[in-house]
Amino acid sequence: MSNKNTDDTTRILAMAELAYNYWTTKSDSTFLLANQTIKLSNGIHFTKGLGRGYFALGTYHNNLGNSTKALAYYDSALDCSNRVSDMLCIGRIYNGLGNIFANFGDYEKSINYHFRSLKIKESQNDATGIGNSLNNIGNLYYRLGNYDKALDYCFKSLELRKSKNDSFGIAASKNNIALIYEKLGDPTKSLTYFFEALKSFRLNGIQRGITYACHDIAQLYMNQRQYDKALQYLKEGLTTAEQMKSTERIADFKVSFAHYYNAIARYQEVNINAQEALKLSQESGLLDDARIAYQEMAIAAFKTRKFEQAYLLQSHFIALTDSLQNEKKIQRALQEEFNFKEEKNKLEQEKKELIYQNEAAKQQWLLYGTYGALAGVIIIGILFYRSSRIKIKSSYLLAEKNALIVEQNKLLNEAKSLLEQKVQQRTSDLRLANQELVSQNLVMEQFSFMTAHNLRGPVARLIGLSSLYDFSNPAEPFNTEVMKRVKQSSTDLDEVIHDLTAILRIKSGIEDPIVTLNLRETLDKILYQLHDVIEEKKIAIRNELDRNVAVNGILAYVQSVFYNVLSNSIKYYDTRRSPEIKIVSAKSDAHFIITLSDNGIGFDSEDNQEKLFRPFTRFSTTREGKGLGLYLIKIQMESMGGYVQIESKLNEGTIVMLSFPLL
Repeated sequence: MSNKNTDDTTRILAMAELAYNYWTTKSDSTFLLANQTIKLSNGIHFTKGLGRGYFALGTYHNNLGNSTKALAYYDSALDCSNRVSDMLCIGRIYNGLGNIFANFGDYEKSINYHFRSLKIKESQNDATGIGNSLNNIGNLYYRLGNYDKALDYCFKSLELRKSKNDSFGIAASKNNIALIYEKLGDPTKSLTYFFEALKSFRLNGIQRGITYACHDIAQLYMNQRQYDKALQYLKEGLTTAEQMKSTERIADFKVSFAHYYNAIARYQEVNINAQEALKLSQESGLLDDARIAYQEMAIAAFKTRKFEQAYLLQSHFIALTDSLQNEKKIQRALQEEFNFKEEKNKLEQEKKELIYQNEAAKQQWLLYGTYGALAGVIIIGILFYRSSRIKIKSSYLLAEKNALIVEQNKLLNEAKSLLEQKVQQRTSDLRLANQELVSQNLVMEQFSFMTAHNLRGPVARLIGLSSLYDFSNPAEPFNTEVMKRVKQSSTDLDEVIHDLTAILRIKSGIEDPIVTLNLRETLDKILYQLHDVIEEKKIAIRNELDRNVAVNGILAYVQSVFYNVLSNSIKYYDTRRSPEIKIVSAKSDAHFIITLSDNGIGFDSEDNQEKLFRPFTRFSTTREGKGLGLYLIKIQMESMGGYVQIESKLNEGTIVMLSFPLL
């Protein structure tokens, strides 16, 4: 190859690498450089450059959400890269294919491609590529709901990227870790990682990363009903998407704005943002954003009692949902076609190699015959030739035998390694089980101690009061006061035993059947039970709970949760102002959330986070209580697949959020 050609190929590969690196910050540059790479490579028949140019174009279209075009370009890229054994590009293509199949929902194929990509990158000591593959595998386990494995792979990716000071990769890993912690019900850790990821994206000017982080943070805040904070990040994300001129990202944020305005009941703004999202989606073929835009407009129409309009919009939503399913079927067919082409290319390559080997063998035989004729010593030539062939065959058989031995040793080592991994995994599982057993024993010991302590009080009072009773003179007025206190102590003892029995039933797994419940009807019954004490203390009840929401739950647990929350609000009301209890509701993607807020005496929940749900713990000494209510609420909600959150400030009141899983 001439020096000029060498210079050209070096320049083409450098251009292709720039195209690949620019997709996160300058997608337009990726498109231009990729096309230039393909044009120059065609000019000098440079197959390796063609493969990398096609791959960059595939990545560009994949990030626009155009999976069909991306798949076609990856097909061409893999064909070129296989012909020249460009392992770097093949590893990247497998990574891109894994992302496409993940978007199709075919996680089995996706994870297969990501592991193949990881194997190639490890063989080349490509630390950046290994970090990408680990992060993508972690994201796949997150989508599959295996959050332990997802965290394991994402943290491995994060550590590797930190060692290489890969700022973009670090931010991407942290954003994935934040999503996993949100699913694990730890919003504090989730926000910490989200903010660290967003800070890194901002510092490095990664606009696409900024849009994803802002969008995820806004969704978390909306789920927590912190709408002011959600709006702040929605605005930043939309501004960044508009600077990028990314139709896909702008449409995504317009849909989220429509969802936000639905949540705060500003229905005119819902329609404005949803219409803009719909226009962008239809221009770019983003069916999923268009589908959700129709749904948000249908919700707004329904809430403003425009039922006919709501029906028509919901019909559009259903039609697009069906269309999207058909699109996914077409894409799956393209996948199968792609797999067929890949196998076909491999077979054609193997066929070419066999033809080449046969031609070489023919030329070798012709050469031997020519030498024999020229020498004129036919018999000696034949003997010499046979002797040579025997030696060659023996050497060939010996080489085959050695190769077989090497392969068997390799398989034995792999089996040994796999066995060691299984032993380590089993040992780790046993260690975790043992730790959990020790922890449960410790909890039971503490629970037994606290139970004995809390039962001892009422029993001791009963014994003391019985010793004060004057049996010789039952008519003594003092006896009446003694009996009143005996009755109160007996009631306290019964309540403690009742709560402890409920706790032990839940902990031992003895539960009532799960049924479909109307939450509003259940709450109304509890309010009716508490009617007398509510009237006595003149507490204003503002009940705005949706009348039509049904969830799966245990009736006795739901009644107990409502009773305990409302009883606490009544018990700890503030005598200095008119008491009020407000009950509202909202839906998230998978939960129905009820918020009960009061203006009572409250307490400092932030300073008491660690012991907030600890049994036999009280936060006020001015009113009587046993300290079991919050603990009982927590375990009853968790046993039904829900959760509880509490925020309270001294002299400002308390907010209790109950999250029930939807049907």
